[in-house]
Amino acid sequence: MQKVSFLQKFTACFVASFVLTAIFLVLGRSLPGIIPELVFGLVGLSLSIGLIYPFVWQRKEKNRPEPSLIELAFWQSVIRYGLAFNISIFGFKKIFGQQFIVPYFMYDEKLGSLSGEWLTWHYFGFSYPFGLIVASFQIIGSILLLFRQTRLMGVMLLLPVILNILFINLFYGLNAGATLQSILLSIGLIYLLLIDYQRLVAFFLQSKDHLPGLNWGGPEVKNSIRLLMIIVPFLITFNYYYQEDRPKNIRGTYAVQAQQEAASGSKDPLLTKIYFDRYGNCTFLYADAKKQDGKYVYKGDTNELKVVFNSTEESKDTLLAKVTPLAQNNQLKIRGTIGSSQIELNLSKLK
Repeated sequence: MQKVSFLQKFTACFVASFVLTAIFLVLGRSLPGIIPELVFGLVGLSLSIGLIYPFVWQRKEKNRPEPSLIELAFWQSVIRYGLAFNISIFGFKKIFGQQFIVPYFMYDEKLGSLSGEWLTWHYFGFSYPFGLIVASFQIIGSILLLFRQTRLMGVMLLLPVILNILFINLFYGLNAGATLQSILLSIGLIYLLLIDYQRLVAFFLQSKDHLPGLNWGGPEVKNSIRLLMIIVPFLITFNYYYQEDRPKNIRGTYAVQAQQEAASGSKDPLLTKIYFDRYGNCTFLYADAKKQDGKYVYKGDTNELKVVFNSTEESKDTLLAKVTPLAQNNQLKIRGTIGSSQIELNLSKLK
């Protein structure tokens, strides 16, 4: 009978303990009345079993040879069933509106004041049908995990979803509990993927395409075309970087610190902020909450600025100005004309 190495024993037991830990943690948050002490006690017990039992298993096998493959199959089943149980909970939570919940007062907060976590929840909670699609992947994938014949299919369906959630949790600053859940679930799915390593290699690398290969003048021509499929997109995007990002620019959000304007009969409200965005877009925000949108061109070598405002009933003017960096960091002076008016602005960069 095929022997099971100690590494296989330890890995199976330890990953199973991770999956059980994830279940206890999610149940602690999902079921009312469960005290934290019980949850953490069960977590400690599962991790202890994962650490200790491989040594017991190894000793049992030395003293009295037993069918280790059956025991290995048991622990792998614990992983499969545990993952299916846990992931399906999150799927059903999305269906019944228990995820992506944003407090009502958050809808009145400014976008720039929200944390990465609330931005994420607001974004994903904006579309209920999208949540249903993610939930269907999680539930269908969980069902596939429950059967040995479809286990690998379930892993292939779930792993991209869970890894995407993991990266969102990590890079958008979600809470530690959500991040830990996604880490534990990812470990379990990666384990199930790796135990089918030979099947994956045979399917992706050793299987032959039934369609005939195209004769495009030999391997040199084919490889050149393949290379062009990567190089050309790189050159397209690099050209934008070279033209737009690399030269000196004034992109950012600026607070207007001082404004002087001389014009006959001018009753324009005071500017409060100016936004110079990518692709030449800009917005001028006034004290009365009105705004003017436009397109700007800034020449870094001559410090010349031209802003053409979008045509509206209130504004059909063009700003022609000179930009002068001030001694203080991130501060600019803009001096020029809007139509027949002379204007001078002192700006302080906010971000």
